[in-house]
Amino acid sequence: MLQARINELNSGIINIVGDTVMTLGFLNADRLYSYETNGIKNWYSMGRYKYENIEFHSIKSGAIFVLQENGQEIARYQFLPILRDTASYLNEKRKKTTLAFEIRKDTYSTHYNFKTEKQSLLFGSIVEITKHMIQTYDYTLNIDLGVEPMDKMILVDLETGGFQVEDGILEVGAVVVENGSIVEMLHLGKVEDEEIIYEGMGAGYDFIEHDEKYLSLFKELVDKYNYPLVAHNASFDRKFLVHYGWIPEDYPVYDSIRALKIRHPHLFSYSMGFVTNYFDVEQEHAHTALSDVLALHMVIQKAQLSTWIPLFKPLPSKFGSKAKSFIERGMKLQGESAVFKGKHMVFTGVSQFPRVLMQEIAIACGASVGNSVNKKTDYLICGEKVGQSKINRAIELEVPIYHDDWFIDIVFKDLSIEHVKSEVSATLQVEEIKKNVKPNPFENSPYKKLVEFEGKKVNVACLKLNIQSRIIELLEGMGASVVKSPGGKKVDYMIYTDNGDYALLKEADKLNIIVIPVSRFNRMLLD
Repeated sequence: MLQARINELNSGIINIVGDTVMTLGFLNADRLYSYETNGIKNWYSMGRYKYENIEFHSIKSGAIFVLQENGQEIARYQFLPILRDTASYLNEKRKKTTLAFEIRKDTYSTHYNFKTEKQSLLFGSIVEITKHMIQTYDYTLNIDLGVEPMDKMILVDLETGGFQVEDGILEVGAVVVENGSIVEMLHLGKVEDEEIIYEGMGAGYDFIEHDEKYLSLFKELVDKYNYPLVAHNASFDRKFLVHYGWIPEDYPVYDSIRALKIRHPHLFSYSMGFVTNYFDVEQEHAHTALSDVLALHMVIQKAQLSTWIPLFKPLPSKFGSKAKSFIERGMKLQGESAVFKGKHMVFTGVSQFPRVLMQEIAIACGASVGNSVNKKTDYLICGEKVGQSKINRAIELEVPIYHDDWFIDIVFKDLSIEHVKSEVSATLQVEEIKKNVKPNPFENSPYKKLVEFEGKKVNVACLKLNIQSRIIELLEGMGASVVKSPGGKKVDYMIYTDNGDYALLKEADKLNIIVIPVSRFNRMLLD
C-alpha cells in the first residue's frame, strides 16, 4: 500500500518514525523545493502508513523524494529519462517481439533505472544495463546517450564588444566546480578605466582576444582540469573561444539554459537576470564576467540541474562532407518530426549550409519561417556576420537567439527529441484545440490559480511583449482584468520585468499598487 502510494505521487517527503511512515505529497518538484527553502506549507496530501520495505526506482520521472528518519534526511531520489527506445528480439518461442523501454538516471547517485511496462530494475551503471540487454534480449544498447554526469565543470562567461566574433573579447570569468564546490576562480581583463568597470558589458576594459598573456592563463586553467565548459547561452561564448583559439573546436561545451529548460520547463524566461531572481540569487555587479559566472554557479546549485546535453561540435574540415547526411536527415524528418511544430523561425547570417536548406528543414520539422524578426518570432537562428538590426530587434522583443550549431544539433542528432521538447515545444497537446477553442491555461499545467487576483485589475504594461501575452492569458484565467497601458494607474497590481526602471513602478507605492516582479509571479504560480 505504501509503495503504491509513493509510485503515484508527483513528489514527496517520506519520514520513517519507528514502525510508522509519514508522507507529505506535493503536486510537483518545484513545490517541494519551495517548502524546503521557504517553509511554504504547500503540500496537497498527508499520509500515515505501517512501515514496510520501500523502493524508489519506480517513482515518476522528474519527481523528487526526500527520505527521512525521525525528521532527518538520509537520502534523496529523482529519476530523469535519458533514453526511450524499442528493442526487437526473439522471445522464448523464437518469435520476433518488440520491447519498449526507458532508461533513467538518478540525480543524486550513480544509479540507473531500466523500466518497461511490466518491470523496473535498478543498475549501478550503463554497462550493467548493456550486459542485461545482451543477456536477456540479445540486443545491443546504444550507449551514446548525449547525457553525462556533471559533477565537475568549468563555468565561463565572456563580455564582448558585440554579437559577432569580430567584435572581440573584453573580459572573461571562469570558475572551476567539483561536486558543487568552487575550487578555483579566474578573472581575465585588461583594465582601461577603473571607474566604470562595474557598469558591465565589458565597460572599462581593453580587448584581450589576441593577448598571449590572457590566452595562456585561460588555457592553463582548462588544461589543468580538463573539465567540460558550461556557460549561459553557451553557443555565444563558445564561438568566441573557438574563433580566437582559446579552446579547440571539439572541446565539450554545455549550455545551462538547456539544462534549466529540461529541469524547469515552466519558467517564463531563462535570461540570466530572470533566473537569478527566480532562484533568489543575489548579484552585486550584473553583466560583469566573474559576477555572472558566480551567479550562474548558485543558480545551478539551487535549480538542482542534472541533465546536461552537449552542444553540437562539428569540425569545419569534416562538416562539408556531412552535407549529404544533413540533407537526407532533413528529408526523413518530413512528416515525422514535430520538434519545431507551431514555431516561427528566422534565419540570418552566413551558415555552413545554404540558408534555403536550413529553412526547408525547419519547415519539414513543423516550423514556419520568415525574413524579419517580429512579435510572432519564436527563434532567431544566427550564423556569422549577422546584421545588427535583427539582433537588436530580437533583444527588444526577448526572442531567444541561437547559433546555427543549436539548430543543426537538434536536426542532425535529434537529441532523443524528448529532451528537445522542453526547449522548443510549447504544449503541443493543445495545438489542435487552439484552432477552435480558447485553451484553459491551467489545464494540464503545473500553474495554480491565485485567488488574490480574482476580480482585480492588473497592469502588465511593463512586461516584455513575448511574456506579456502569456501573463495576460493566465490572469484572465484567474478572473482578473488586465490593463496594458502605461498610463493605467487605477489598478490593484502591477507585474513588471525584473530589474526594470519604470516610471509607474516609482509611483506605485503612492498609488497603493502592489508591485510584483515577473520572476516572483512565476514562482507564486508554482509554489
